[in-house]
Amino acid sequence: MAEHAEEAIDRLADIARRFPHLFKNIHSFCREAEDEEAIAAFVLELLRDNDAMIYEFQLFWLTHILEDRLLNTNSAAEIIDRLNNHPNATSISRAKLLEIPDLRYGLVELRDAHLGAGQSDWLSWSSAVGHRGLNRIDRRHRLGYFAKASNYNKLVFDIVSKN
Repeated sequence: MAEHAEEAIDRLADIARRFPHLFKNIHSFCREAEDEEAIAAFVLELLRDNDAMIYEFQLFWLTHILEDRLLNTNSAAEIIDRLNNHPNATSISRAKLLEIPDLRYGLVELRDAHLGAGQSDWLSWSSAVGHRGLNRIDRRHRLGYFAKASNYNKLVFDIVSKN
């Protein structure tokens, strides 16, 4: 695909629908492709298609593509919203989204909602990891309540607070 990147990028949504097992390869292709807006268009085309069956592992790799290439595109906010609210999104695919250390697009608020719930689960742990993008004082303040919920949360807090 790399030799014919311009033609392949226009066909990525079709390739993804027909060959879902190739998503890790699609991710690798997207890391090397030059046109970020075209990659964003592919991701949105797939996420907007109500008839497309998108599985958990595909949502996971789409989130990787978002983190690697699409956070500075005009479509980033919509992609985040669609990944988080997709009908097939699971705690694993949402956890990957929450781990992204970006402070834009409502990600901080999304993570805060999980941290404030007092849970000790993948979503709260990944939210704590995602907060590594905050400055140290803000991060420690936001994670203080989270750390008191369980020994696992305290361990994650200790690791994330070291920076």
